[in-house]
Amino acid sequence: MECFGEMLAEHSIIVALIESPTEDIVVRLYDHEGKAHRTLARHREIKLSHAAEKTGTHTLCIDNVGTQSLNIKVSIKTGVEAKIYTDLATTSHFKPIELDVYKMERVLESIQADTKFIIHREEARLRHHDDISFKMTVFSVVTLILLSILAYFQSAYLKNFFRSKKLL
Repeated sequence: MECFGEMLAEHSIIVALIESPTEDIVVRLYDHEGKAHRTLARHREIKLSHAAEKTGTHTLCIDNVGTQSLNIKVSIKTGVEAKIYTDLATTSHFKPIELDVYKMERVLESIQADTKFIIHREEARLRHHDDISFKMTVFSVVTLILLSILAYFQSAYLKNFFRSKKLL
């Protein structure tokens, strides 16, 4: 079994085209929680498309159920690359430059969604680091207080010990 993971933003599209010399393959698409969304089997050519419901890593797994080894051609496209703009161009009669502008708008929206995801993830990491820093500070202060108390009792014990032996 061979798996390919791809980080997808919410509502992003993934399109995979798998070509095999035999029909001895099973293709599964898992979401970010590891739940299988699609399973396709026993085809030489498999085209799979899926829209991500939530942001996370989506995984495409290909399993060879036959006995012989296979060379499989896999093409995975996500986001703007996965959308087909030919129907849009023919139905709306866009000029080529307008179609390019439309594609660029979608690329910018995709970049914006990815940037928001990265910012959100970085904020979560900062909160986590702040939490760890606070815990380390509390641990250090408690350790310092305990060592100070231990040092006081140790010196008091040694003082009494030396007095009892009349060394002090």
